[in-house]
Amino acid sequence: MHTLTARTLANVVTDLNYCENFNSYSDNSFPPNWSRLNMYDNTPKVTSIYSYSIQFRPYYSNTKPIAIMPAINSNDFNNLILSLDYRVDYTQTIIEVGIMEFPGNAANFVPIDTLRATSSSTSYINATVFLNSYSGNGRYIAFRVSDPTNYSAYAYIDNIKVSKCHISGGAVTNIRPTSLSLVWDSVNSYIPSDSIRITYGPETNFADSTSV
Repeated sequence: MHTLTARTLANVVTDLNYCENFNSYSDNSFPPNWSRLNMYDNTPKVTSIYSYSIQFRPYYSNTKPIAIMPAINSNDFNNLILSLDYRVDYTQTIIEVGIMEFPGNAANFVPIDTLRATSSSTSYINATVFLNSYSGNGRYIAFRVSDPTNYSAYAYIDNIKVSKCHISGGAVTNIRPTSLSLVWDSVNSYIPSDSIRITYGPETNFADSTSV
């Protein structure tokens, strides 16, 4: 007798670019298509203290609240890019970005990047996280917050965006914060290398693109 274990991806994100700024939610609520674990002081939750955002309050490193996005349904998960704004009350506060395969189990959180501030944030800091370092089967992007020295530390995330890094007519690999590798097939071996033009820019506003 064979046993088959299956799971469905409830609240799956299939439309990239995915954006969430939490502006449509009220104070102390939580997005219904997100989930949360390790709650402390009713966080993670939506707050409007600085902007409509997700607020975290960890209890030292003992309780690390986790906010979990809907599953990202992409066959090219490792070529996705996460962008967000964050702020923290203390420099010791740590925001970990991770991936989860089973969002109901906090031990399933696999960290892939850590966000910190060199000074207590008086404004939001923008961060970009590349998912190519993850090699598991998880499809849930999650955020976990801790602070080893403060029990009243707060952290905030806002303007969550997930988009795909891609190249038309080729492949992109080895994605890093300041570099990547492009591979494509030449349709004409007589085309000189100095006549090849690479154009890059924001997918949503290609008029702002740059060519090299």
